[in-house]
Amino acid sequence: MFVFFPSFSIFFHLYLGRIPSFHFPSSWNAKSDAVLFFGRSALVESLLSDPAALRQQIPPGLRWLGLLGTALTAAIARWLRDKYREESSRTSLTRVLDVFREAQAVLRGPGALGPDGERHLVGGALSYADIAMAVAVQALKPFGPSSAASARPPLKVLQPYQAEFADLIAWRDALFAKYFPTDTKSD
Repeated sequence: MFVFFPSFSIFFHLYLGRIPSFHFPSSWNAKSDAVLFFGRSALVESLLSDPAALRQQIPPGLRWLGLLGTALTAAIARWLRDKYREESSRTSLTRVLDVFREAQAVLRGPGALGPDGERHLVGGALSYADIAMAVAVQALKPFGPSSAASARPPLKVLQPYQAEFADLIAWRDALFAKYFPTDTKSD
């Protein structure tokens, strides 16, 4: 007999007897979404307003297309803008800054320090909230080398706030370095 479980937390509760620490905190997911909706909109609008930045986003293997590649990339950017217009209308720069300030305050709070010596958003342990917000910090400052092929340009609208959220960026960098190392050196 097939039984449908409406959520992972119910599955874990039934089969493990408890709900684990990564209990999918929906409020941080919604906050991350607000940042990501704003970031996507700001990125697309900045690319559409700057032809040079738009050309830099063309993958190296397609640059031989020249003006056709630029036109195709612009068409894709316009399609993305139109597709996600409703989502981006539900957020704003003020909302994004509020989310970042709240995350930074929680991480500085007494309950954030976990037994692993690291700071976390929920219960002093790594959770989905940490991952969701670390990804959202990408809008503030992209992770990784800026020299990477077709690297996403920083969002100009958020650059003035990088100093205010330096602790949040450092937290994200440490989280990514520990759980998602990018070192690709071959032995």
